[in-house]
Amino acid sequence: MTSADLDPDAAALGRKCVKCDSPGILSGIDARKAVYCRPCFVQMVKHKFRSALGKRRVYKDGASKETLLVFDGSPAAALALGQLVESKRETDHRKLMIEPTVLFTLETTDPERAGRILQRYAEIGAKLAEPGIGIPFRIAHLAAGLQKNIELEADSGEQYLGKEQIAIYERLLSAMQSTTARSEMTRLFGELLAARFAVASGIDKIWLPRTGDDLSKDVVSFFSLGKGAHTSSLISVSERRLGVNFLRPMHDIGDKEVTLLNRLEGYDERYETPDSREPLPPASIHLVAANFIDMLQREGYTATTSTLLASTAKIVDGSGKAQEYCRICGSPATQKDKNSPTLLCYPCRRLREECSEQTLFDDALGS
Repeated sequence: MTSADLDPDAAALGRKCVKCDSPGILSGIDARKAVYCRPCFVQMVKHKFRSALGKRRVYKDGASKETLLVFDGSPAAALALGQLVESKRETDHRKLMIEPTVLFTLETTDPERAGRILQRYAEIGAKLAEPGIGIPFRIAHLAAGLQKNIELEADSGEQYLGKEQIAIYERLLSAMQSTTARSEMTRLFGELLAARFAVASGIDKIWLPRTGDDLSKDVVSFFSLGKGAHTSSLISVSERRLGVNFLRPMHDIGDKEVTLLNRLEGYDERYETPDSREPLPPASIHLVAANFIDMLQREGYTATTSTLLASTAKIVDGSGKAQEYCRICGSPATQKDKNSPTLLCYPCRRLREECSEQTLFDDALGS
C-alpha cells in the first residue's frame, strides 16, 4: 500500500503539499484546509507533539526531566512510545531531553486475554531494553491503583504489579450500579495508578496517551458527570493534580493523524497492542459522548474537536485557590465538598452513592 492509498480523500484533491512542491497525498483532520507529502506530514505531526510541551516550558528552567509514559496499548500510546524511542537515537528531529520510564497498564481481568497482552508487552519491553535505547519499564494492572503506597521492589518476582488487588478491583466495579459509574471508576483507577506509581518512583511528570479527539469526548462526558469548571484543567496540556504533573502532548493531534503516522513510521506493528483496552460499556455516558463526537465528524463537522477544546479552555473556575482537594480524584474541593464528611467532589460523591458497598468504597479509595 502506498502513502496515497492511506488517505485517498487527500490524494484525490490533486493539490500540492502546503510545505513544499511535492504532491499532497496526506492530510490532518480536514483535507480541504491542508494536504502534505509524506515527509512533511510526518514532520508536521511530530512537531505538534513536541510543540505542545515546548510552548508550556514543561522541561525548562531546571525542571525535572524524569517522565512516566502510561502505555495502554492504544495507537496514541504507540505514537508517544515511538517518540521516546526516537529521542534515544540519532534522528532528524531534535531530541526530547527527558529521562523516560514506561508503565505498561493492564485493564482486563480475564487470565487468557491478560496472558496475550502480557506477552505483547514483554516483546515491546525487549525492544526498549536494546542497546542504545535502554528505557526502563514496569507492568501494572489498574488494580494496583488501590495501593496507597505502591511498593516497587525490583526483585519481587511479580509478573506485574496489582495482581493481589484484582479481586477487590473486580468487587468494586461489580458494586457500581450503572455502566457509567463502572466506566468512570475504571478511568479513575488509571489516573490513581499513574499518579501513585510516579510518586513511588520519584517521577514528577506523566504523559497520558490522549489525543485531541479523546479529550473532546472527555469534555462531553465530564460535563455530563458534573465536573463543571474543573473540566478545563482535565483536558489541558499540563495539569497539576494528585501530587504529579499530568501532561497531554497529543492535545492538538487527531486520531486520523495518529493512525496515519503510526502506519508510515511502523509504530503500529512495533508497539500497538490490539485488544489491550476494554470497550466502553453500553449505555454509559462515556460511550454516548464518544458516539456523538464520532457522528459529528463523520457528517463533516471537522472542527468539532478543536472548537470544543478551545471553548472549554476558556472556562475559569471562580472559586479561588483551593486549600483542600477531593480525596479520590484530587480535584479542588468546593465549600460544599469541604462540609461533606467524606471530603469528595460532587462527581466522586455520586460514584460513592452508586456503589452498593460503600464501606468497601471508603476502605479501598480513602486517602
